[in-house]
Amino acid sequence: MSLFSDVIGVSGVFLQLVLLFLLIRGPFRRFFLIFAYCLAQTVQTVLDGLVLRQYGYASPQYKMVFWTDAIVVDLLLFLLVVMLIYQAMEGTLLRGMMSRLVGIVSLCILVLPFVVLGGPFFGTRWLNGTDQILNFGAAIMNLALWTALLGSKKRDKQLLIVTAGLGARVAATAVLLGLRQLTESGGSAREIADLAARLTIVAGALIWCWAFRPGQVQPAPQPVLKTS
Repeated sequence: MSLFSDVIGVSGVFLQLVLLFLLIRGPFRRFFLIFAYCLAQTVQTVLDGLVLRQYGYASPQYKMVFWTDAIVVDLLLFLLVVMLIYQAMEGTLLRGMMSRLVGIVSLCILVLPFVVLGGPFFGTRWLNGTDQILNFGAAIMNLALWTALLGSKKRDKQLLIVTAGLGARVAATAVLLGLRQLTESGGSAREIADLAARLTIVAGALIWCWAFRPGQVQPAPQPVLKTS
């Protein structure tokens, strides 16, 4: 199990690096937040692995590093979904109303951990619940993004693929975070849940690599200048 988990971890890091390269060579400016998210996720994977090998699962050092970078990465993910919704609604009459709705929903999701989970704040149980709420919130927002894209007259195929990869990642991760609460630390069930979470990250990275593969971004047509 440990060897397979290490292989999945290394594969995930490799795919993230490939994805970063594809974004730099392609739609970097349009999908800058995806680049920032992938970079943060790569740093998270490497840092968690180093601290885990040094101190072990039960150490306070690993718990502090694990939950700190997990919350930071998930906040970036949530911001990414919001940005993609604005992109999908660009040029539509509903953009103003959707912007207000997205703002209200985002505020509710960010406040929800402090209202529902209770104290002690920033403890392991609270952080795990917050991580789960952020992922569920991102999944709900991603569903709204998918609906907006399907209802658009001019469908952006690349953005549809990006949304598919995003949805697979956030929905599966939210469920797996819930399973982690039902398993014992250090047990085989916990290891399986963590391994499944890594597999979803790899699957999401594969879908994004497909979305940003060379030749997918067509240059914008240049205006034709009329000559007299």
